[in-house]
Amino acid sequence: MNCIKSFFFLVCIFTCISLVSCRGNNKITVESNKDTLEENFHKDSIVFRVELEKKKQFFLNVPNGKGNMYSLRFINKTLKDTIIVRKTPRFHKKLIVSRYSVGRLNGKSINNRQYFFINENTKQLNLVLRKDKVKLIDSTSMLDVDSIISSYFIFKENQKGGLKAVQLKNKLDSLYDNYNKKYSYAENKQLLQLNELLYLERLQEIDPKTDLIDRFLKQLKQEPIECDILHYVLYDYIKNRILTLDYSSLNESYPNISKNLLARDMFNYIKIQKYKNYKRFANGINWLKTTEFYKKNKKEIDKEISPIDNIKFKKSLSKLTLINKELSQTTFYDVLKKNPSDYYLLDFWATWCKPCLEGINEINKMSLPKNIKVINLGTDKLSNKENWKKKAIETKQKFSYLINLDKREGKDFLKFIELELIPRYILIDKNMNIIDESYLAPHEPDFLTGLQNIKHL
Repeated sequence: MNCIKSFFFLVCIFTCISLVSCRGNNKITVESNKDTLEENFHKDSIVFRVELEKKKQFFLNVPNGKGNMYSLRFINKTLKDTIIVRKTPRFHKKLIVSRYSVGRLNGKSINNRQYFFINENTKQLNLVLRKDKVKLIDSTSMLDVDSIISSYFIFKENQKGGLKAVQLKNKLDSLYDNYNKKYSYAENKQLLQLNELLYLERLQEIDPKTDLIDRFLKQLKQEPIECDILHYVLYDYIKNRILTLDYSSLNESYPNISKNLLARDMFNYIKIQKYKNYKRFANGINWLKTTEFYKKNKKEIDKEISPIDNIKFKKSLSKLTLINKELSQTTFYDVLKKNPSDYYLLDFWATWCKPCLEGINEINKMSLPKNIKVINLGTDKLSNKENWKKKAIETKQKFSYLINLDKREGKDFLKFIELELIPRYILIDKNMNIIDESYLAPHEPDFLTGLQNIKHL
């Protein structure tokens, strides 16, 4: 979760309560962290209880209520077994969370996935990490979703074998029919729906314009299982049809649940296209503004589809006064002149912001494209410059500068770009043109892929 930042001073809130319990002769420290995420969530919450071995870390992907996932992190820095308990708002009645990274601190992480189903009655998910494998303790109250998801994943891997579309479709139909019979016999509606979502996700890769997704959407009567699979299905549906959809028919023929789901992922698609000409998506944007999803998220959506003025941005950024690690003064224009590159990723951070530091460390582990340089822009007060310098060196920041907030243009710049949350990443080209004013965070799956494909943006 991003840290909250005001324009004139910075405050970071972190609450950590340490308790102690015993298991046999081994002491286990229990850390309890309560996250405050976004508003408009279901009143109840979900507790995640993860038991970790010493010096191990574990990340979970959790649906955030807006068609994306956020990373819930469990990190044991101690030399003993630790139980970490984290409580987060429940955005959905039924959802699937996924384990996407696990491993030793400062070592190689394992990025294969595991999936865990949570129904409306689930209050707590209990997990144990042993030898880089995650086990669900209370498995009797959960659905086994891993096996079916793995089957469809294997099918996707086999798609690379050069089979024709008709052959792939036949194999996919067979896989779907087998699970459909199995779950129909067991009368399990959740797994039946998951089977349909997995089928539609793979089918779109074979037949991008399939009408089976329309049939699924028209028949929805209640909130579906929330997971990244649902997001992939709807996101690709929008990507393939945004220029050709009959929006008047959509309003007439689709239930409100489906329209809001489509609106959500239309927004997710459009905001990623912000570097393109929005006029192409005028019909989609006009329809989006008629939905309940837009009414509930108007401020956020308007901000995304009304990008900041690029000319004013360039003018303000070029004059920005910075402090370098030698604690001498420079300007952003001079920084670019001395460090030429095709593209720059601006990383706004602060020494007190834990997610900022985690993001910097994650980027350090990546092999970024050679035509991109990361410029770290510190937002600490100038009075904290010594601590900023120390932290910049500790975290191995190559191009690191402190924004001089004692000068008016520094405060005006942060206000102009509406820097309310950090870390914040802005992607620009060598001429200081904005490519993405709110780029993905390093822990998000498409962060590196987007940078690798930057020439296509």
